Amino acid sequence: MPLKNLENGGIVPYETSHEIVNDALSLLIQIKTDEDIEGWGEINLVLKPSTMKKIIEDDIGESVMDEDPTNIRKIVEKSAFDVSGQYFSAPALISGIEVACWDIKGKHLGESVSNLLGGSLKESVDISYCLGITDPEFAAEKAKKIMEDGYNTLKTKGGNDIISDADRIKKIREEVGPDLNIRIDQNQALNAAETVRFLQKVEDYNLQYVEQPIRITSFGDLASLRNRTKTPIAVNEDCYIKANAFLAVKKDSIDAAVVDYEPLGGLLKLEEFGGMAEQANLPLAHHCGFDMGIKTAAIVHGTSTIPGFVYAMDSTYYAHKDDIIKERLSIEEGCYKVPSKPGLGIEVDMTKIREYMIE
Repeated sequence: MPLKNLENGGIVPYETSHEIVNDALSLLIQIKTDEDIEGWGEINLVLKPSTMKKIIEDDIGESVMDEDPTNIRKIVEKSAFDVSGQYFSAPALISGIEVACWDIKGKHLGESVSNLLGGSLKESVDISYCLGITDPEFAAEKAKKIMEDGYNTLKTKGGNDIISDADRIKKIREEVGPDLNIRIDQNQALNAAETVRFLQKVEDYNLQYVEQPIRITSFGDLASLRNRTKTPIAVNEDCYIKANAFLAVKKDSIDAAVVDYEPLGGLLKLEEFGGMAEQANLPLAHHCGFDMGIKTAAIVHGTSTIPGFVYAMDSTYYAHKDDIIKERLSIEEGCYKVPSKPGLGIEVDMTKIREYMIE
């Protein structure tokens, strides 16, 4: 799916410390029941599309073919038993099937996914507007514009150069004042010493948090950084390694976590993570992988039911030129309204899927 470019109010080229993104790429999963109810899931490309398709259809698909799709825990456990020992990316693959089953169950029962998960705690979910690495002046102007559009949170990428990163934060804060939440994601690009220098430079600009500045499993360094700054420290990639977030909490080394239901294994696993975070009084935000309408809707449903998601969800959906659902998710005052129709509350457009299909 093509994304809108920066000159036309979009976000591409979307530069991070390790890549430049121009398009959104997802693998879509469709499950049909014997009652002709269909459910949809969406996952990022964690392997070659042909490889992912084969695993889902041949390995997972055959084992769950005759199961009841509304018994979601059984579907997840059978899927995990069949593939978790073979593929590092198994949780992501399972998550797409799990969400499709939630979609089916909701349509079958006439209930929204959020109701099936226990009920939404809020009517809408705040969006964190995501911006790649840009020059500081452009970022400041963009921040001003998104505030005018109703957004209250901006996330910028970083990690290539701490001087430029700090200047970008400075320019944004000076342009918009104190009312915009600002966060920066450096994708493990820095070492501890560089992070200390960066944190010293942005100490006065009231960042919401700095996300995963250093390598995963660096709990000692994270704890040291946390003790040397008043700027909150969050992890993201650490959340995708089993028990890492728990260990980070245990070692008192983080202030927040940015999590994604996909690498966890689905909405049930997101709920489990939320329970752990609530016990630890750890605030959460949800990650974005350039998600299209199916996954974005699932994120909104899932996070709206979990108390720990107090921070705005990362999203780039507003910058997608099109979508593969018939009625795009609406954005009002920088928020997604929690869908109330059965299942995910969306209708997939097969014509659009054929138009944008690459494999």
